[in-house]
Amino acid sequence: MRIHSHDAPIGWPRVSASCEYHRALKFEQEFDISVRVAEMSSRAIRYEGTIMRDGEKVATATWKIACVHKLPDGTMKSREIPADVAECLKRFGSRPPSSDLRPPL
Repeated sequence: MRIHSHDAPIGWPRVSASCEYHRALKFEQEFDISVRVAEMSSRAIRYEGTIMRDGEKVATATWKIACVHKLPDGTMKSREIPADVAECLKRFGSRPPSSDLRPPL
């Protein structure tokens, strides 16, 4: 899923990420992932995620991304999250982690 095209002047680098594993998974086992917006400031978004298998929590994770303007020299400068993106993501922040990725109707 992309918010912007690859060559857009806006980017979303990861600032931090962590994951706690509670149970093991084996190669090719199917599992469910839920993600929600846990916190959103004017320039960054923190997500929380849960991995479940057969009703048991396998892992919990958090990661934070920043909104940046990609400069021509390859560097990045922090910028505010575009209003349309922030408004769209607000729909994904008020549900418990067990919810799926579809927005409420």
